[in-house]
Amino acid sequence: MEKRAVAAEERAAEAIVMERKARHAQEAREKQVASMRLRVRVCLFSAHIRKEQRHHDVYGDSDTHNLLPAHSPTPQLNKMSLDLQKSENQRTELREYVGKLERKIQSKIPGAERRSPAFNSSKVKSKFSEESLLEALSSIEGSNLKLHSALQVGKSSLILFPSRELS
Repeated sequence: MEKRAVAAEERAAEAIVMERKARHAQEAREKQVASMRLRVRVCLFSAHIRKEQRHHDVYGDSDTHNLLPAHSPTPQLNKMSLDLQKSENQRTELREYVGKLERKIQSKIPGAERRSPAFNSSKVKSKFSEESLLEALSSIEGSNLKLHSALQVGKSSLILFPSRELS
């Protein structure tokens, strides 16, 4: 019985770790996209300035007050922004689901402390009844499949945005 409870604790702790990794990867992707946006804007602005300067050099008019480009960044950047929003939504759903599982685990085990997200099994050694452990375990195992599929979705979104520096 204790082995099953410990295994359930470990799965919950692994889910928390996976959520943290997904959050860190998401933050890295957000920084990467922000950096790319800045690079694109700087490149577009520089190209526009050069174009206006050439126009001024050729025609000699002083109509160079319109220095901002009229078009938007590349469609690829817009698609990456949409993918980033989808990934953020998936990460939020995963975080909410992990929190729900933590609350469920803590509510099913009567001796668990409610303040700590991952309860300490050494404090609640023999206060569990066998029936309550079986109930909690069956509930956790039923929810584990959904958590596993949510983690797979999170992993697949991480594959879409590798965290490598663009040159």
